[in-house]
Amino acid sequence: MHKVLKRQLERMLAAGESVPVGWQDFLAAISDTYTHYDEGRTLSERSLDLSSKEMVAVNQKLQKEEEILKLERDRARAILVSMNEGLIVVDQNRLVTIINPAAERLLEVQASQALGQTPGKVISLLKNGQQIPTKERPIFLALEQRQPIRLGLEDNVVLQTNSGRQFPVAFSTAPLIENGQPVGAVIIFRDITSEVRVKTGFEERVFQTETEAKERRAELMASVRDLDIGFILTDANLSVTLINQAAIRLVGGQLTDSISLEQLQQTLGDGFDLIRAGRRCLQTGQTATKRNVPFGDKYLHFYLSPITVEGQESATKRPPTGVAILAEDTTEARLLERSKDEFFSIASHELRTPLSAIRGNTAMIKRFTDRLDKKQLMEMVDDIHQSSVRMIELVSDFLDLSRLQQGKIKFLKQPFALEELISEVVGGLSDLAKAGGIKLVLKRSKSALPAVLADPDRVKQVLINLIGNAIKFTEEGSVTVKAQIQNDQMAKVSVSDTGRGMSQESKRLLFHKFQQTGESLLTRDTTRGTGLGLYISRLLIEEMGGQIGLSSSTVGEGSTFAFTLPVAPTPNNGGRKVYNQIELNG
Repeated sequence: MHKVLKRQLERMLAAGESVPVGWQDFLAAISDTYTHYDEGRTLSERSLDLSSKEMVAVNQKLQKEEEILKLERDRARAILVSMNEGLIVVDQNRLVTIINPAAERLLEVQASQALGQTPGKVISLLKNGQQIPTKERPIFLALEQRQPIRLGLEDNVVLQTNSGRQFPVAFSTAPLIENGQPVGAVIIFRDITSEVRVKTGFEERVFQTETEAKERRAELMASVRDLDIGFILTDANLSVTLINQAAIRLVGGQLTDSISLEQLQQTLGDGFDLIRAGRRCLQTGQTATKRNVPFGDKYLHFYLSPITVEGQESATKRPPTGVAILAEDTTEARLLERSKDEFFSIASHELRTPLSAIRGNTAMIKRFTDRLDKKQLMEMVDDIHQSSVRMIELVSDFLDLSRLQQGKIKFLKQPFALEELISEVVGGLSDLAKAGGIKLVLKRSKSALPAVLADPDRVKQVLINLIGNAIKFTEEGSVTVKAQIQNDQMAKVSVSDTGRGMSQESKRLLFHKFQQTGESLLTRDTTRGTGLGLYISRLLIEEMGGQIGLSSSTVGEGSTFAFTLPVAPTPNNGGRKVYNQIELNG
């Protein structure tokens, strides 16, 4: 029997009184009930105890999560406060729910004014001075397209505040997605005024640099185009990017500046494989040269150099970006070099010839003095004299050339009557002309000539050379000398003959060292001069402020040479002294 039921029966029954027989089953049921109750209470107490422990644990967990959440909220709030970029959060209804201090500062609004408003009421974006339409605003596009929309420095977007202040901004909008649906958006923006200034400054520097580079390139191109030497630039594919007029002239003068290297190669022919040489330059990075390339009646010198980028380390050096080609006409230099050798060979022969004549004649006179009559003796003496004059002329030409090149000849420039000097020279050469059956004429000018300012001795030397050459190379006909005023500052003297004329090759070699007028050195008459006369004449005339050249020449018809001299200024007659006209016909 349950102890509680037993205590209760003892209080109810008298001492020594026993439980009635009929109550046994009832009391047994009550005892079982108490027992079940005790068991249930024990279980309940145990369950309650367990639940209390679990509640404490859950409560502790919740407290920790709340602390963490608070910490995260504080951290997020600190981030929002410390951000330099403006931040705005909108909900699914496109209403502002969060705005950070930076956004307030940039937009010049307070949080209370912005919260619950649409972004369009808070943010005003301009592009090209105009308000961005609603459907083109970043917030609208981000929610419609469900992807971030960014506007940067290159978009030229300007934010306008409530006060009307404007500044360039970088703008970024990203949608907030939950379960595949947009529930809001985050807007981040910042002032990029400093970046725009940097960009503007950079663009200005780039523009300035490009302008300067274009100017330098233009100057370079102008210089290159004006060069006397042919200049060609190619790229890495050997396509011509630049060709100057000198290069075009070298290959015939009929090609345009759009010429290809293949066309140039076809023009050159088999004399030089220009394309192969260019490829070798690109492959090896080394220069290449080819001298005396025959081209028609010319000789060309080619120099090829690879174009590389400066400042590169040898280990990382990139291949050449192109080839620079120089082309030079070396015809004259080659011919002059050859003629120089020929000249010295002939000069030595010319020296031996008069020396042999002198030696032979003096030996004959010495050996056969008693046997020679007066006529024979005079012929030998005359031969000795002519040979001596020949040697003196030869040595004199060399001395004059040497002194001119060294600047040792002094010029005595003074006013003098030009036609008086011409008359003197013509008179002195008249016998030479008559001996050759040539008529020597000093043609009368139509107006009186003023004085010229020059060295009369040197002018005389030039006249003797020009007139003497005309006589020597004229087999029949006449030599005419004429002087006239070319302009107010210069007087012109011309010497015309009816001689053999000159070929194009002879014309090209005129007024250069070691060349004889109208003759090849190997076939010339060795009694006709040293071949230095015209070269020396050119140096003399140029030193006196004039010019000399071939005016005209036709093979079989004759030639005309001319030179100019400056007119002498004087106080009389408008700054000039006029001399009387002199005429001489021979």
